[in-house]
Amino acid sequence: MAYRYVPLIRSKAGEATALANLQPATKARVFPVVHLTSSVAESFVNRLVAGWAGHAIAIDGLFNFSETGSAVDMVNVITDLRAGGVPALPSIEMAASTAYIAAALPLAAAYGAVVKVRLGDLPTLIAWCAANGLPANQVDIILCAGHLPAFGAGVIDPVVVNALQTFPGAGTWRSV
Repeated sequence: MAYRYVPLIRSKAGEATALANLQPATKARVFPVVHLTSSVAESFVNRLVAGWAGHAIAIDGLFNFSETGSAVDMVNVITDLRAGGVPALPSIEMAASTAYIAAALPLAAAYGAVVKVRLGDLPTLIAWCAANGLPANQVDIILCAGHLPAFGAGVIDPVVVNALQTFPGAGTWRSV
């Protein structure tokens, strides 16, 4: 797998414009994860379709879902992006509510999913994906180490290194 940059951005029109302004070679190495805000402007989706068609993107609707109690925005954004030629994947945090997970899983059928996993949840990652019908070769993993300044870089480094060296199912995931 080639190195790529995975920026975590919000569903703001300026973020979509910034992605659109990237050079083609850079776009090929960027895999953005968009966190949907409590309301998503139509201009955000329109700008992404205009400037990101043909490049994969992940949509994390957890904050929006928590604020609105509904997955409608996440479903609509992913559906509209796909219709515009943007391969959009749902981003699912293992620790999310069962209601959010149930809403996001059907969206994984086309392109797979991004799964966000906390360090402490690594031992259950393979079983969790299997139980939710997510084959490892269709899953991009984002390892969530937590708020680093709370620990200090020197303290958390060995934990992250160990987690990566003992990562469950290494080599079977689409990306980590």
